Amino acid sequence: HDGCSCVQGRRTTPSFLTYDDGQLVVGQLAKRGRWRNPSRVIFNAQGLMGVPYNDALRPKYPFPVSSEADSAEEDAAAGGGEGSAAAKKPSGGKAAGVVMDVAGHRLTPREVAAHVVENLTASAEHKLHQPPGYAVLAVPSYFNKAQKAEAHRAVAEGTGVEAVEVIEDATAALVAAKFSGAMGPLEEEHFDRPWCVVDVGGLVTQVRLLLVACRVQRRGRQEGLTLV
Repeated sequence: HDGCSCVQGRRTTPSFLTYDDGQLVVGQLAKRGRWRNPSRVIFNAQGLMGVPYNDALRPKYPFPVSSEADSAEEDAAAGGGEGSAAAKKPSGGKAAGVVMDVAGHRLTPREVAAHVVENLTASAEHKLHQPPGYAVLAVPSYFNKAQKAEAHRAVAEGTGVEAVEVIEDATAALVAAKFSGAMGPLEEEHFDRPWCVVDVGGLVTQVRLLLVACRVQRRGRQEGLTLV
């Protein structure tokens, strides 16, 4: 139930990534660099997971965004990078994904997420004095099935930790409030009743009605009502 601060001393880790003199920087330190040079800092990469590339994406981000297929062709022409995820062309007729370029490093959204999760895992290991064995992965409510699968793979690739469950942000917020001690006696007394969770972060504002049982179960959804 005890909270865990990240390696930078904060309770949360922003999903920002950059490179400083060739060294990977993740989290709050990377976020600070966004105001100085936004084209060299990747953020909101999770929104590009499982999304096929199209030219309309370019003006939406200050950092360079290109097609995974184009990146593979450039790497092949340069004679390098065959082992990287960005250098592999999509197969089986699958639409090309997105590749982001920061300080000469080409990364897919899944690779960016893997670096962020790796940073979180290091914080958890520092707190627990041992590597964490499992994780509950919270994703935005607008994620479709393909995006959730990409997020699941990012956890596996970045840390080797098994993601035991993928849940939406609103569900995670309510469960975290329950088990972190953030709720007062009145909220604890009425915890088994339906809750209205307002998510004002990210690109959209959404409302979720949640009913939390004594343990987290798989969700069923009907007409926007989320049951846990």
